Amino acid sequence: MKKTSLFRLAAVLMIGAVLFCFIGCGNRSDNNDRSLKSDESQNEAQDESDHEPQTGITRLNFVPAIGHYKVNTRQHYCFYIDTVKYWYEYRGEVSFMVDEDYDYSLLSSQSAMDFIKEVEAIPNDTTEADGPFALKIDMEYKDPDGTTHPVIRTMYGALPENWDTIVKLANELTMQRMEIPVSKKITVVDGDYLREYHHIQEDEYPHGVSLDSIIKELGITYEYLYDETLCFQNDHLDVWALIDNYTFDYLNMIDYVYFETTPAEVSTEGELKEYAEKHLDHITSTNDLSAVGRFQDYSFEIVRSDCFGTWAKEYGYDIIQYNDGSISLIIYGNESGCETQSYKDFQCYMDPSHKFIIVLPFQGGFAGHIVNTYNVVYDFFQQ
Repeated sequence: MKKTSLFRLAAVLMIGAVLFCFIGCGNRSDNNDRSLKSDESQNEAQDESDHEPQTGITRLNFVPAIGHYKVNTRQHYCFYIDTVKYWYEYRGEVSFMVDEDYDYSLLSSQSAMDFIKEVEAIPNDTTEADGPFALKIDMEYKDPDGTTHPVIRTMYGALPENWDTIVKLANELTMQRMEIPVSKKITVVDGDYLREYHHIQEDEYPHGVSLDSIIKELGITYEYLYDETLCFQNDHLDVWALIDNYTFDYLNMIDYVYFETTPAEVSTEGELKEYAEKHLDHITSTNDLSAVGRFQDYSFEIVRSDCFGTWAKEYGYDIIQYNDGSISLIIYGNESGCETQSYKDFQCYMDPSHKFIIVLPFQGGFAGHIVNTYNVVYDFFQQ
């Protein structure tokens, strides 16, 4: 917004306030002569407005790359304010507005007017060639004429010169709840960062490929990790799922997936024993249906594919079929009641000969995500 527009906005607000006082005093004497809206109609009108100010900020997404992911403390300093439900479906518990007691009048306050001015003063001429992602501010505001103005500022390599002022105003607009620090040190998302703050382990991405190169190829930035308006979209993958998919494709794991339509080949008990001795580091037990043992410190069970249904039924496994036709297993505990019953999930892979199905448990990882074992399974089949 130009300076003249801001002054005009401030003037209109001041004049409006004065007129309101005069009109309000005059109306007191003839309240009985005028019909008033019912409380119900007033509430409906308020609901329809969705707190949208007549002038000022109507939505604001603030993504500064100045914080680290930390367990059980504030994860980042990103926030969004949404008065017109532009991002309504993405709102989650990480929002500072989750308590629904936000003072929406702040969006048309002097702090809001100053914030608009400072944001529009940010240069918009940096690119990824200038360095890592530093800041994104995506907002809209209305001027006194009711015209909506979208403003997007994205910076790379450094934060703007007026950053101290922007932080001060952002803290005022968020009722001091975010406690955004005045820091110009940019948080860079690289391999070390994902290992330290997201606990990405070496076994979770292809051996021989650097995590830094994966981050660059997949475009994993601070914005991708923490922009709340991205994180709650249905097609947005968290960093673990993103790397999981990359590793799956890199190792061509589709060649080993067990689908419901995958044909089973007949095998003998002798072939099972021979296969187990070749592929397992240590065999724990064998029978006519399967062989149990360990490979690279993981528990494996090799099942004859033509006996898979019989084996699953005998040992209490339920066969799960996903939408893509792939198969996994689940086994439930002995507890009574659906709410307390425990269970374990198991992955299933088909040997290229189609004679044997490899079963191993899913591995739990950081923050409840599932750790892929693609490297281990790939090595198992390469023997």
